[in-house]
Amino acid sequence: MSDTLVIRADASRDIGTGHVMRCLALAQAWMARGGAVCWAATAMPEALTARLAREGIFARMIDPRLDALATSALADEAGASWIIVDGYNLDGSYERAIGHRVLAWDDDVHTDHAACALVLNQNIHAKASMYPTVVPERVLAGPSFAQLRREFWPLRTWKRTHPA
Repeated sequence: MSDTLVIRADASRDIGTGHVMRCLALAQAWMARGGAVCWAATAMPEALTARLAREGIFARMIDPRLDALATSALADEAGASWIIVDGYNLDGSYERAIGHRVLAWDDDVHTDHAACALVLNQNIHAKASMYPTVVPERVLAGPSFAQLRREFWPLRTWKRTHPA
């Protein structure tokens, strides 16, 4: 793969770090397969921007008033085939406005996701039926779709031993 992925996720001191870190896990897997990643954010603490930079990911700060337009322009500029969106403020109207193939992270069915190519909900309770406006085959639901950052990859095959 030599494709580019654009990730659109924000964080602040108070909220959003989990969204950024789970998107980082997806970015690491994408890059491990030879892809490139660009990041678009309207807000990001310096520590997270530095973490992304250490991973080889440049975070472009975008104007929140031009969010969808700027994200779409970044995807066009980078030749991205996918835009990953993760944030409760990035709803169905946002997903339609960016005009690219979208994978949306979701935890609580906060929008219809009708414009998405894929919806990802890795929570243990997640089921495709939670997303009636999305074709079931386009919903990645449940813990089998959990994303692990690189530092946890060695533990993917770990098995707990149970004493007799």
